Amino acid sequence: MTRHPRLKYNFLSPKSRSIMIESRRLWRMARMQATGKPFAGPYYWVPSPVGSWELLGFAGKFYRDEDGHVTIWPEVVSILAMKWGKEETKLRHRLSDAPYGLPRGRVTRMGNQTWGVAHGNDNPIGTDLNTVIEAFNLAEVELNVFMDEHEHVIPEDVSLVRNALNAQYEIVKPPNPFPDESGDFTDSRL
Repeated sequence: MTRHPRLKYNFLSPKSRSIMIESRRLWRMARMQATGKPFAGPYYWVPSPVGSWELLGFAGKFYRDEDGHVTIWPEVVSILAMKWGKEETKLRHRLSDAPYGLPRGRVTRMGNQTWGVAHGNDNPIGTDLNTVIEAFNLAEVELNVFMDEHEHVIPEDVSLVRNALNAQYEIVKPPNPFPDESGDFTDSRL
């Protein structure tokens, strides 16, 4: 019997499926953290209904190397549904095309054998990359932390996520690579 790498637990109720997906993600992260060695993978910052933010790390070993944020987005939406008490099927439908709606990044092994954390320079207010460093066992390694425009949120997706969750939160808007009419680069809140 061949196991499908993207088992969706379709035989479960949506709420049970969300719990199963989050349990699997947590088990994978704990398994990698227990090695004490650094590991790669994408991550998202997700808001909670009480106003705080949580890091959702995805241990890359359990996904294909080319899997990125678009691939893991359905799992993120399922976890959001559970955390926010939303109906998963409806939330997945509303947010299926909004993988750039939450701050995100990626831990990667660089070509020179150092480790890197790519981020969009748009972490939620009150968070920092030390949480990422701890979650991916990066404290004791040579580390390059760098802004990558591919990790930026897209304002339209941010609005979709906020509206779907009926949430109010702020994130730092990514720097505008193009100056405004005055010649200044803007950096404001989304």
